[in-house]
Amino acid sequence: MESFHLLLQNPHSVSVLKEGLEAFKEMSGLQANAQKSQIITYKAAAQQQSRIQEIMGFSIVLSSLHLHWSSIFILPKGVVKVIEKSFREFLWKGIGSHKVAWENVCQLLTHGGLGIKNLGIMNKALIAKHIWQIATNKQESIWVAWVQQYRLKQHTIWSYNGSEGSWCWKKILKLRNLVRKGVEFKVGDGNSIKLWLDPWLIDGPLATQYPRGPRITGLPINSWLNMVIDRDTWKWPAEFHTDIVNCI
Repeated sequence: MESFHLLLQNPHSVSVLKEGLEAFKEMSGLQANAQKSQIITYKAAAQQQSRIQEIMGFSIVLSSLHLHWSSIFILPKGVVKVIEKSFREFLWKGIGSHKVAWENVCQLLTHGGLGIKNLGIMNKALIAKHIWQIATNKQESIWVAWVQQYRLKQHTIWSYNGSEGSWCWKKILKLRNLVRKGVEFKVGDGNSIKLWLDPWLIDGPLATQYPRGPRITGLPINSWLNMVIDRDTWKWPAEFHTDIVNCI
């Protein structure tokens, strides 16, 4: 069957859907795959959620909808707390305080947890994907192309230090250092690395270490690294300061 999404208001509507699926099964011999089907609830009481799951036999997903928004925006800490509070209340129906710390619940199943994603960490991971797309210049993305043209201009995501932009854009920029820790540059032919702007050296971008480098060498600030590579050999201009060459 093709995938589809339905918005249902109550268990009665779910029952009607279930009857329709059963009739379809009898007529066609096809049936919905319970292992690949999910129910996402919004502001539904725990009793109502249990009833819906009982009718359909599908698993109820706690985080799909929230993870969708987490991949688009940096969620404020207050919002994360409210969402995780809803998760905790769904899991714990007893009276009194919760018996297991939330950080333990978020551990992997193999570590004694329930495998529920920590929303704050997941939010950062999903937003980090945008930084990676910009860094690798994924031009099939209209948004990345726009960022390259109107935000970064001659800079890369690593060297950009502009103050303009939306609140969300500024939050994305704050995650760069976190992402940078997991990035390793491989020079290769130098066709995809900015000579001055990318942090391809351990100490960071050359433009930060040697601001006068472009003027001394005559190599523009937006030069590619392949401009100083010739058959796997460095070919720096003679005017380039010796200590800069030595650091490479």
